[in-house]
Amino acid sequence: MPRKFPFPDASQGFLQRICNAIEIDPKDLAKRLDLKYKTDIEPFLHLPASQLAIELDDTFDTIYQHVSERVAMLLAVKFELDKQLQKERERRLQRRDYVKGQRK
Repeated sequence: MPRKFPFPDASQGFLQRICNAIEIDPKDLAKRLDLKYKTDIEPFLHLPASQLAIELDDTFDTIYQHVSERVAMLLAVKFELDKQLQKERERRLQRRDYVKGQRK
């Protein structure tokens, strides 16, 4: 499935890279987090991380919490997928070994 948003790269501002990484439009991010786009999001979109006081900014704390939750959910799903894939691979190998044993 193709990505809706480009992969984050160094030419983008830090907040724009965050939005691209979690595949959400900056305006939608503002709506989802109950922030004001014009004052809380737009002024920071194109600034590099080095120019932001992230630790002192409530907006970035809210964004951090949102990103952390998204990452945690994705990691949980990835863990489940990995576990299921491993089980299925083990079963396939067991069947293959069983079939090989029958042919001898």
